[in-house]
This record gives sequence, structure tokens and C-alpha cells, in this order.
Amino acid sequence: MRPLVPVLVAVTLLASCTTTVAGSGSRAGGPGATGPASSGFPAPTPTGASSTSPGPTGSPGSTSAPAATDVPLAPPAQCSGGTCPTAASVQFQDYQVLLRTGRAASGGPASVIELRHGGVAVFWHATDDEVPASLACSSARELTCVAADYVGAHGSNATAWRRVANALVQGDTVTADSPQVFGRDLTGDGIVDVVGLQNDLTPDYATGHVQWQTWISDGTRLRSTGCTALAATPPPNPSAPVTGRCAH
Repeated sequence: MRPLVPVLVAVTLLASCTTTVAGSGSRAGGPGATGPASSGFPAPTPTGASSTSPGPTGSPGSTSAPAATDVPLAPPAQCSGGTCPTAASVQFQDYQVLLRTGRAASGGPASVIELRHGGVAVFWHATDDEVPASLACSSARELTCVAADYVGAHGSNATAWRRVANALVQGDTVTADSPQVFGRDLTGDGIVDVVGLQNDLTPDYATGHVQWQTWISDGTRLRSTGCTALAATPPPNPSAPVTGRCAH
């Protein structure tokens, strides 16, 4: 397995906590292909008509239609015309995953993830009131990704994604009480896991103690393995799963 390659983007944190609203879509084309080596990042740091139907695993909100060749899928309203700025992207042969900065109907930010096949947009998913932070992907076994977003004044989350045919299947989302959450292969199995910095908020965020928490992924599910010891300042971020007690 080739080493993960960093993909990072710096963004400005939102000033207050917000509410998540999500929508997604996909357009299925020919059979998928597995990409080359892996890509990820280390710690900190078209349009067309569509019809609604169950996604690759029956997930609600997905749009798909079989076709002999890929047909461009209309982007969500949060990325009008498919031109919202790209925060991060990774390429695997003829597949490309992009994390974009969109705009919600409320005027707030939105995090938009897109899958392209042969340069054609075949899947979109938008989440309102989140700011895209980073994207980590690997195709050592199958194409899996972790997309991280900033949420509120100092929170963040990370969501597992797995490619199935010409769509991305959304997995678990985990949260961190700091802006530091990111994807990394912690076990060497070719699937992107998650590392996040938690704060015990005692007595408050500014003076609270912190600990790293790790989650292991099977490509869809994220399972917590534990945390490092609480400390006044963050210890070095983990490169392998940790197993200590978590404060919350």
C-alpha cells in the first residue's frame, strides 16, 4: 500500500453553533473501477435532469438512474452551476472526489462533496451550516474517504464515505469538541480512520483539558477505540489507535 498523501485546506471557523441539513444525489453509470494507491492527509491541520430513487444501499435522499454512459447530474442548490470553490480533491484513475465550499439558502456556509467519473459529476451531497475542512481518501482496498467539516465556534465532525459503483455511500459521522479532526489510516489496512481532539470543557473550553480520540473504520462504520490521557495541552496526535478512557 502506498502512503497516504496529504490534502488540506484552511478555512475560517464559524462564529456560533449551527444546525445540519443534508441532501444528496447520484447518477449511476458503467461499472466502477478501483483507483491506484492511496491518498489522505496527516494531522494539523453539469447539470442534467434527475429522478429520485433509493441510492446504492437504499439510503434516502439519493438520486440515481442507470445509463450506458455517465450523464452529468445536476448539482445541489448549495453549489449553483457546480461552480462553488473546491476546498480539496483527490484523484484515483478516472474517479475524483471533491470537497467544495457551498452556500446554504439561509446565506450561511455549506459543505458539498462531489464524485466525478471520467470528468462527469455522478454524485453530490450537501450539508448546510458546515465549513469544509479537509478530505482524506485511500483506494488501497476500495475507495474510502473521510470528509471533515468545521461546525460552530470550535467544533468539528468527520464523516466516512465509501464508493459503490458511481456513487458515494455515507457512513457514520463522529464529532470533536475542537477544530481538530481528520482522517488517517491508523491500522495500515488501507481504510481511512479518524482522529479527533476532545475537550472536557471543565470549567470551559478555553481552560479545559484535552485528549485525542481515535475511531476505526470498516469503510462505513466508525468505532471508537478510546482516548489518550487528559492534558493541559494537546499531546502529539496518534498514528495508531489509542485505548485509554475518554472523559465523555
